[in-house]
Amino acid sequence: MNELIFSKGTSKYSLDINKIKYCIGQNFKEKYKFKQIVIECLKNYKTSEYSLENTGQAKMFLDNKELDNKNISFYQVNHNYSIQEDLKLLSKSLISKYLEMLISNNENIDTVNTINILLESFGNELDDELIISRFMTYTPKLFLKILLPLFCIDEEQANEFDLDYDKIILTQLKMINYIVQNNISSINLCFIDIPVLTRKIKEYLEQMKNCLLIVLIDNFEIVPQIQDIYVFDKYMIDLNDEEELYNYYIHKGVCTLEEVKNDMKTQLNNYKEKLDMSIFNKI
Repeated sequence: MNELIFSKGTSKYSLDINKIKYCIGQNFKEKYKFKQIVIECLKNYKTSEYSLENTGQAKMFLDNKELDNKNISFYQVNHNYSIQEDLKLLSKSLISKYLEMLISNNENIDTVNTINILLESFGNELDDELIISRFMTYTPKLFLKILLPLFCIDEEQANEFDLDYDKIILTQLKMINYIVQNNISSINLCFIDIPVLTRKIKEYLEQMKNCLLIVLIDNFEIVPQIQDIYVFDKYMIDLNDEEELYNYYIHKGVCTLEEVKNDMKTQLNNYKEKLDMSIFNKI
């Protein structure tokens, strides 16, 4: 497990994370604050004068080492994702990053080089006594400027309104997974903010590699492993912290850590069935 810490002012969230940390619970105000700190840490936002005077900068630490967002590749996933907007290939477009990585793939780089050689040859053929012609050398990023991407289902043009909840999330995750498999030189962190963790989404997340995944959810179809859960509720606690978790149960007369874990599994299953039930309502 790695220790991933996000902090700003008096707010501090310490997550024990192997690869995935599921952040659940009904304390929406605290979850919102956490989300704001994460995004402020990882996006290149200038800290406001108000923050500098009152709370300080948002900071991120991995195993007690402060991280600079310049060394982190950050991705966001949510159920409001618009394929139509992303196909415009603007600077922060996920599709743009995906296509650039696809063009840069070793299987395609020979084609890129061949096209540049042909353009150079064509430029030489255009030379005359007045004007010498030269085409620019195309890089994967420059190819995006002449690319017209389409999103299709069964070879028919489609958009986000043709996808169900699982597919709109999985479409984003599949592009990110391809990018991070080919981007091993930096730390990859993906922040996933969705209402419900379905079985299909959970299964795909567990297949992803080379990426730290923070998953902010309200509920789940299948209960994650206890060690992969951070709770935002009456208490804020990483359930991988066995000592802290046990301390919450002392007044109940629980004798063993195994009893604590079994009771917590019961609470999580109850939470899955009744969304308005506090995880710690009986503790």
